[in-house]
Amino acid sequence: MANTIVETNFMFNAPVEEFEAAAPAFVDAFTNLPGLIWKIWLLNGPEREAGAILYFDSEESLNAYVDGPLVTALEQHPAVVSLSIKRFAIMPELTAATRGPVNLAEATV
Repeated sequence: MANTIVETNFMFNAPVEEFEAAAPAFVDAFTNLPGLIWKIWLLNGPEREAGAILYFDSEESLNAYVDGPLVTALEQHPAVVSLSIKRFAIMPELTAATRGPVNLAEATV
């Protein structure tokens, strides 16, 4: 896989307002994450579910993230419940047809 996507989802057992107030503290960690092209932050407040879709420049960068300190901190956070991490390849033709925000010249199935 040239460029890869990882999807994270989790439930949290804190008030939504606390989650929203705490999340900006992690922006710099992701801004400086090697190989991260972009991250979309997800929140379903009524269900107390959050997550992200992250687009990496390589499988190595994705693996470093999944095996690294940010995911470890998430796994160990007392407010995080039921963490799920899924890796995906990009389907370049369909993504191009629907204007997906990825570099399709490097994406593979």
